[in-house]
Amino acid sequence: MEKAALLHGSVAPAAHKPDRAASLAAPVSPPARGDDGARRLRLAESVGRMGHWHADLAGGALTGSPQAFSILGVDPGGALPDMQVLLNLVHPEDRAEIEQTIQEAVAGPAPFEVDGRISRPDGSWRSIICTGQPETDARGRATALFGVISDVTEAFDAIRSIQDQNEMLGMAGDLAHLGHWVWNCDQDRLTFCSDELGRIHELAPGTVIRQFTHPALFAVVVVTDDRDRYRATVTETLARSQTYKIEYRIKTRSGAFKDIRETGQPILSREGTLVRYIATAQDVTEAKRRENELREARRQVEEQAEALRRSEQELERKTAELQRLNVHKAKLFSIIAHDLRIPFNSIIGFSDLLVAKAKDFSRGQTLSYAQIVRDSAVGVHELLDNLLAWAAIQIRDGGLNSPRSI
Repeated sequence: MEKAALLHGSVAPAAHKPDRAASLAAPVSPPARGDDGARRLRLAESVGRMGHWHADLAGGALTGSPQAFSILGVDPGGALPDMQVLLNLVHPEDRAEIEQTIQEAVAGPAPFEVDGRISRPDGSWRSIICTGQPETDARGRATALFGVISDVTEAFDAIRSIQDQNEMLGMAGDLAHLGHWVWNCDQDRLTFCSDELGRIHELAPGTVIRQFTHPALFAVVVVTDDRDRYRATVTETLARSQTYKIEYRIKTRSGAFKDIRETGQPILSREGTLVRYIATAQDVTEAKRRENELREARRQVEEQAEALRRSEQELERKTAELQRLNVHKAKLFSIIAHDLRIPFNSIIGFSDLLVAKAKDFSRGQTLSYAQIVRDSAVGVHELLDNLLAWAAIQIRDGGLNSPRSI
């Protein structure tokens, strides 16, 4: 039966499964050794979590083994339910299809098989499979139903758990862009391709299985620079039953390039021989793009930091140079003031003498003193020229020497 039908109480006439229905629904032969045979039958039903039952269609009376009524949660020593009461125990979502299947089996008459959920008197729900066949009269009309009921609650719960895990794994794979494939060693071909792997290659999973019968054939979509490395890695690790990890790029049918990160893992038998090989392939294109962007941003930050460091060093150098020049300027002003004081004192002294004694001096004396003043002024001018030239040289060469060295 289909998985969805098995879990949600759908039913199917056993005409589609005659071998199983006929074998399970055949009447149980009387025990060969009386009580010992009955005990073994009860033990077998208890171990197998199944019981047999018989329903009279005319009166609706229902009889069965203790294990059958235990599955239903009914005390076999008390009042037994009839067929309609039993059907009322079925989950409302399952009841209509089960009733229809039984009606079709009676009308056939034909073997049948149903599965569904029943409610016990204690309020618990159990999943059951019921297989049976009609008993007929001389004219072929159904007079009773005989069947076997099995408690498959734990099995169905396990199936649901596996389904939930597979769904969660599928969702996780979709979110992580993680697909996988399975290669069967005995069949020497790919036997499974996940939906996500199909999306990565832009192909239907069935097409992937048909096109890439061997894992090494994925190399045809790998870009040229990575193709030989991919083929050699997969071929060698499969031959040696080893794990592998590899990153490569592919070109899809639409022309898009994708970065893939693949991990392969062998599945070995108890004897250590390779049985299957499973590999996961993750589309890391976007992650690679962000990684490259981050690497480029980090490079730019480092370049800017280096430029800032150089600017700080240059600023420190120029600050030190300005401080040195300020020291030189102070020294220069001190030297100029010292060297100008004497000639200016001479000019001022003779000028004051001329002003005070001009009336008493003769023309010759006045001209003589005026010449002294002029000579002093010329000397001061030459001194200023020399000082300025010296200052320029000192600033250029970065040091101060005595102006007498000029």
